[in-house]
Amino acid sequence: MATGELVMWNGRNVGKTFKQHADALWQIINIKNKTMIMTGGNDGKVVTWDKTFTPKQVIDLTPMSSFPVGVRSLDYSETANTFLAGTRGAEIIEINAANGAKIKTHIYGHFSGV
Repeated sequence: MATGELVMWNGRNVGKTFKQHADALWQIINIKNKTMIMTGGNDGKVVTWDKTFTPKQVIDLTPMSSFPVGVRSLDYSETANTFLAGTRGAEIIEINAANGAKIKTHIYGHFSGV
């Protein structure tokens, strides 16, 4: 069962868990020269965490999408300080990482509602 938790491992054992997503966590990437991470989940949220696993920013993509928005993929641009989010609804949305504002939707996909 997916719980939306980010897990820090201690060898083969769970060290700590960090919960910020309400559902499955589908994407984890390193950003800002590997000093932060960004996660995307089925709840439609993108969370930026610092190296102590403290959430620094939560961006809800739900109002930016025409379809159910579960975040399937992320790609971050250091130079532009923007990121692309690929959604469950087959959209690719560009977002300003500094303020969480939608820049534009690059692709509107087809979605069957499943």
